[in-house]
Amino acid sequence: MPESEASLFQLEWLVSAASARIGFSASLPSVAIPPLEQLVARPQARLQQKISEALAKKDFDTLFEGFPVGSRDRCRLLSCLGPLSSGWLSAIPGYTRGDKRKCLNNFHYRMATALTLGLPFPLANLSSLCTCRAAVDALGDHFFLCHQTTAERLFKHNTLLDVFKSILAEVGIPAVTEVTLRSLGITPPDSDPNSQRMDLFLTVDGEDILADVTVRHPCRPDNSIAHHRSVNRTNSRRPGGAAAASGEREKDRKYGANCRRQGYTFIPLAAETFGRWGEGTLTLLRRLARRRVAPPASSAEDRAFLHEGVMNHWGQCLSVALMRWNAFQVSCRAHRVADARAQQRAGLFPEDLICRGPYRAQTRTFVCQDRP
Repeated sequence: MPESEASLFQLEWLVSAASARIGFSASLPSVAIPPLEQLVARPQARLQQKISEALAKKDFDTLFEGFPVGSRDRCRLLSCLGPLSSGWLSAIPGYTRGDKRKCLNNFHYRMATALTLGLPFPLANLSSLCTCRAAVDALGDHFFLCHQTTAERLFKHNTLLDVFKSILAEVGIPAVTEVTLRSLGITPPDSDPNSQRMDLFLTVDGEDILADVTVRHPCRPDNSIAHHRSVNRTNSRRPGGAAAASGEREKDRKYGANCRRQGYTFIPLAAETFGRWGEGTLTLLRRLARRRVAPPASSAEDRAFLHEGVMNHWGQCLSVALMRWNAFQVSCRAHRVADARAQQRAGLFPEDLICRGPYRAQTRTFVCQDRP
C-alpha cells in the first residue's frame, strides 16, 4: 500500500500509464491530456470521448486519403461522416409503446451496411438493366437516381415527414402537414402539382416556419461520363455535405423568396442518402432540443449533455428511417426490373416494410422470412 502521493505514482501500472499518456499526446496533439497527478486529483469529464473521437478522426483521415481524389468512395465517406448520418449503428431497436422508429429488419440492415461500406447491394444480381434501359450498377447508385422511382421516393419522403412530426410532438409543437401555399397567401413557384404544397407548417416561439423535405444522392456510378465525374469531384471535397447543401439551395430558390415575402421563415430539410443532413435541419433540431428543460439543479455542462442526447436520439430516428426506406426503394426497383425482364407481375415484399428488433416480444401475429 503506497504511503505517500509520491510512492503512489511509482506503482508499475501508473508508470506505464504515464508513458502511454506521453505517447497519446504525441500522436494526438489536438487533445489536451492532463498529467496523471491532475487526473487523480480531479477527473476530467468526457476525456475518453475526446480521445476516442480524435483516434477515429485520425483513422478516417488515413482511410480517406487512401482513395483517389474525386472518387465515389470519398463522396461516400464524407456523407457517412456527416452530422446524424450513422445513427442507425447505435440505435437500440426497442418496441416501447408501439414505437418502431429505431427498428431495422435483416434486409434493411444488410442494405444499410452495404451502402455504408461501399459493397455490392444484396439484390444487385437480379438484373443488369433498369426498366429505363440504363445500366444497373452493383452499388445501387442508379436506383437512387432513376427518374422512374417516383412512388418509392414519395414513400421515403412521407416516412421522414412522419419522423419530423414525432420530433415536434416530443417538444410540444403542433405541426400541419401538406399545407397548400395559397391557403397561406403564398404564390406557388410554378404550376407543377407537387409545387403547390409545403411539407410542414409549424410555429416556434411565435415564428411561423415552413419546411420542405428533400433527399439527395451524392454519388454517381460511372466515372466515364463527364457529368458523373463532375458530381463526384464536387461531393468528394472536404468538409462534405455538398449534395445536401445543393438541395437546400434549390429548395430555397424555389420557395424561399415567396415565403419570406409573406412573413414566413422557410427551412429546407435536406438529407443525403447515406444519412447526412444539411445545416438548415441541424439548426432547427438544435433549436428544438433546447426546448427540452433540464432539472433545475443542472449545470451548464449537464444541460449541454442533455441537449446532445436529445439530438442523438432524433438523429437515430432519422437515420433509421432513411436506411429503412433506402432498402425499400432499392428492393422495389430491383424486383420490378427483374419482374419486367421475366414478364411477370411485380410482387410485394412485406419484409421490406416490417421492422423487427431483438427486443421485440416473442408473440407474433405474422410470419416474415428474410429475403436474400
